[in-house]
Amino acid sequence: MDKPMQRIINIVKDYLTRESNNALLITGEWGVGKTYFFDNKLSEEIKGTSIKENESVKYKPIRVSLSGVTSIDDIERRIVAELYPFLNKGIKWGKGIFKFLLSIPKIKEYIPEIPNSDLIDSETDNLVICFDDLERRSKNFSIDSLIGYINNLTENNNLKTIIIANTNKIEDNNFDEIKEKLIDREIEYKINIEEVFDTLIQNEFQSFSEYTNFLQKEKNFICSFFQDYKNIRTLKFILTRYHDIHSQIEKIAPSINYIQSNKNTVLKETLLFTIAISIEHKGGYVTKKNKDEIGNIIGFSIKDIERYLNNKSSSDEEKDKEETILEKIDFKYYYQNNVIYYFYEPIFDYIVGLNILDEN
Repeated sequence: MDKPMQRIINIVKDYLTRESNNALLITGEWGVGKTYFFDNKLSEEIKGTSIKENESVKYKPIRVSLSGVTSIDDIERRIVAELYPFLNKGIKWGKGIFKFLLSIPKIKEYIPEIPNSDLIDSETDNLVICFDDLERRSKNFSIDSLIGYINNLTENNNLKTIIIANTNKIEDNNFDEIKEKLIDREIEYKINIEEVFDTLIQNEFQSFSEYTNFLQKEKNFICSFFQDYKNIRTLKFILTRYHDIHSQIEKIAPSINYIQSNKNTVLKETLLFTIAISIEHKGGYVTKKNKDEIGNIIGFSIKDIERYLNNKSSSDEEKDKEETILEKIDFKYYYQNNVIYYFYEPIFDYIVGLNILDEN
């Protein structure tokens, strides 16, 4: 396992096996795979971890998304929805979960019959609640109220709590001060993009040997665009979309002499175009509405070219404001790789959702 991932697992296990009335925060940029990591790796590790007081009792994790929540009632409904499938299966829980359920004013509306006390396993609790998407709560729901509610769960209900968030996107000047009262430790979730790349190929394209061979050959080139922009969702989107594009090129190549004799060049150029348009589309800069601007390669002037071939003048900041999206794409993806920009309309339409992709 990747060392940064194992480090997070070790910290979480340490948090679970010692006394603490605080929560644990895992932070990282959008799209880096924080939720995927919790669902597929961390939750399994939590399930295998014993509570401090009784080695035979294992922790039970649930994940609750805070995306769009507007109130405490809304959060409690989501917690109950995650718990409900397990409550009547004879699974033993710590008393903290029952104390929590009984504290919910509208609990009878959600669960007509709360499981009886025979299901209480010990004097402590074994529930771990992961609150995901903290930054995506409703703007009408104050961060003070939300953090205060989570703090009540950790202090008064003895529940272990993990928070997953992109703290850079929390628009509240008081958040740093507020979180000091709740957070026991903050961990930054980082990824190794090359290892993620290998995992995606293994999981998604293992049965397509020709395409996986191509991806392995272009691994360093593809990953070079994700060293700073570490967004796994976008990387997966690119690899999936280009799989279709690659298949179509391979399909039509025998009937078109130019493609057949220059296939490696065509594949490299279409791959670069797919990467550029996909990243900018996912970032909201390339849309269906500005297609004409992206396709207008005739609009380049001598001044435009000189601007990138020479050092920028003292009025850089003013000129940057004048850059079109096409100029930004050309400089960011093409000039840096010494490749001439070419607009592939069928690929553009496919990526932004204007049309399907076929050989025509």
